[in-house]
Amino acid sequence: MVYRFVVLTDEDEAFIREFEFLDTQTLLEFHYALQEELEFDKSQIASFYLATESWEKEEEFTLFDMGAGSSTMENAVLEDVIFRKNQKLLYVFDFFNDRALFVEYVGEVKEEDGREYPACTNSKGLPPKQVAFGGVPAEIAIISLSRMTTKTMLMRKSLTTRSSLKVTMKKVCLNSTTSKILTR
Repeated sequence: MVYRFVVLTDEDEAFIREFEFLDTQTLLEFHYALQEELEFDKSQIASFYLATESWEKEEEFTLFDMGAGSSTMENAVLEDVIFRKNQKLLYVFDFFNDRALFVEYVGEVKEEDGREYPACTNSKGLPPKQVAFGGVPAEIAIISLSRMTTKTMLMRKSLTTRSSLKVTMKKVCLNSTTSKILTR
């Protein structure tokens, strides 16, 4: 069976992607398909979350095994994760700013002979920038930071279990030769 998904962002109404996956494929394969289609830097971390009808985070699926009780994308087979019509998932791709893509299961279709899965079947609009600093694209922020000798970043959001957020205070000291991160 083939599962169909719609992917949206709250940053640009013109952006939409539609994907088809075999029900035996994993969230890791979904991650790779998104990375490829959106031309994201593959060295950045990301997570999928099962989401409620109102898009609140539930169970997290990580790229790597995070220890006791964690679930990985590699072990999350779509037919086991998708258990209801209009099942919602969040794909968090920018942890520092808690930015995500909204993924919704929209139904099933028959497998087409000769088609390779996963497949992006509809692509409109420009994808969001993968990483942003305070709403500023990473390229601009890095140029601005490199001109300063000291910069204080007030908050860094890091995800903990089951969608709760932990706010950690960080001070970033930049100089011309080294960068140091000091926890306050």
